[in-house]
Amino acid sequence: MISGKTIEITLKVFAFIIGAIFGSFGNVLIFRLPRGMSIVKPPSHCPVCNNRIAWYDNIPILSYLFLGGKCRHCHTPISIRYPVVELLAAVLSVVAFVHAKAGYWPLLSQETAILWLLEFAFFFALLIITFVDFEHMEVPYLPVLIGTLAGIGLNLAFGPYLHTSWLDSAIGIAAGAVPALLVVLTYRYAFKREGMGMGDVLILGMIGAFVGYKAMPLIYFLSSLQGLAAALIYYLAGGRTTYPTDDLDDNERQKYKEDKEAHPIRMMAVPFGPFLALSALEWVMFREYFVKMINIVFGL
Repeated sequence: MISGKTIEITLKVFAFIIGAIFGSFGNVLIFRLPRGMSIVKPPSHCPVCNNRIAWYDNIPILSYLFLGGKCRHCHTPISIRYPVVELLAAVLSVVAFVHAKAGYWPLLSQETAILWLLEFAFFFALLIITFVDFEHMEVPYLPVLIGTLAGIGLNLAFGPYLHTSWLDSAIGIAAGAVPALLVVLTYRYAFKREGMGMGDVLILGMIGAFVGYKAMPLIYFLSSLQGLAAALIYYLAGGRTTYPTDDLDDNERQKYKEDKEAHPIRMMAVPFGPFLALSALEWVMFREYFVKMINIVFGL
């Protein structure tokens, strides 16, 4: 007779494999969405020599190792991002499964499977957003839609158990997006340039749909704190990422140069989406600890 431990390990391995497969698809999204390319056509191919990638060269994580990180045909180095995304997606899938099983329902229940899929869909969306925002300083709409639908589905399906409801999700969207939108418009009016982007507004609405409105103040706090810390570390390490100036006229470019010299840290362009994603992941995984901490701090 197969033991419960063996079944649990088997299911974790299954979750890992499913996550890695989605990670491979995630690499397609990360590469193609910012470039406006179809995510279906053409099939996976080397962007340098255009040779189609065979199925045995497209096995998540393993193919990168077998090929030595190079294209089989032209030997061009393959970005380390590909196995990293696949591995992170696999780990997040296992994390979602363990969280669903240990925190909510018995091992093989239907509820565990549904909660795992919803949480992993949300984590997967955060992963895609993080890598696209890091590389292109923009937020693709498709993963935002996936994460928002996962959040609404979570609160519709499990609201009573999680002490939330579809209303928490709906208010959460507003609680996430509206304050951020006000910040965007105010900053644009005051400084005549972009600060927080509209993509961040969409991400906060997506996060609000999943975690509910009560978590949003902490999400704002954690993401701002971690983003500021990362920006300072990056600046002290010599990083000087700044806003693009291609679309500015001569007067605007001169004003930008003066502002950059006077306020070098403020003028750094740091993608905020990854820190929003990190704070959302932290809330989902450590919600109980955050709630206890808040109750202690405010004497609730």
